Amino acid sequence: MQISGAKSESFLQGQLTCDVRLINETHASLAAHCNPKGRIISLFELFKAGGDFYLRMPADLAPIAQQNLEKYAVFSKTNVAIVKPNDCPLLPLASTQAERIQAGIPTVYAASSGLFLPHDLNLPQLGAVSFDKGCYTGQEIIARMQYLGKPKQQLYKAVLSADTVPSPGQILYLASDPDKEMGAVVDAIVIDDKIQLLASLKTELVAEQTEVKTQLGMLCLSPTALIS
Repeated sequence: MQISGAKSESFLQGQLTCDVRLINETHASLAAHCNPKGRIISLFELFKAGGDFYLRMPADLAPIAQQNLEKYAVFSKTNVAIVKPNDCPLLPLASTQAERIQAGIPTVYAASSGLFLPHDLNLPQLGAVSFDKGCYTGQEIIARMQYLGKPKQQLYKAVLSADTVPSPGQILYLASDPDKEMGAVVDAIVIDDKIQLLASLKTELVAEQTEVKTQLGMLCLSPTALIS
C-alpha cells in the first residue's frame, strides 16, 4: 500500500502506533493502525521511498486497511492506494512467513483484523508502539494498558501436535474445559514436518507451563512469553 501527499507524514502520525517522524529511506518499522478501542485493524512494515510511505502487509488485509485509513485521509491531502508488489520499491524488512514466525514477528490477516490489542502481540517490545509521540487513534486505551494495567495476553511461539494447520484468528480452547478460551492463533506454518505457530495466549492460563493441551492438540510452548 502506498501513502502519498503533502501531509502524508502528519496524517500517519495521527493514526499509527509508531513514531512516523523517525521513518526514512534507511529506517523502517513495524507499525499498527488501531480502531478507537485500541484493537489492531492492520499491522504492517512501514518504510519510505521517493518521498512516499509504503505499508507492507498480507494481500487479503490491504482492502480492509485501505478502507479504514481512507476514513481519516479524506480530512487531509493524503492518498491511500493499494499497489502491486512489482510497483513497490525494495522492501527493507521483507521476509518469508516462516522467517517471521521463527523470529517472533506477528502478522495480522483479514481473518484476525480487529481481534488483538498491541500488547497481545508484544508490539511494544518489538518497537512498533511509541508512548511519547502524542495522540493517535486508540492511543488512550493502549497507553492505559502500558501504564495502569497488566496485559492479559502475550505472544508465544509454539509447536502444535495436530493433523491440520490452524487458521489465523482461530480461537484456542483448553481441552480440559472446552468452553474456556485460552487465546487465539496469530500465524502458523509447517516447518520440517512440524506445525510452528505464533499464538496470543492468556498469561494466567499458561503461567510457567511448557505444554498446554488444547482442543486442536498439544501446544509445546517457549517457557516464557516471546520477547524480541
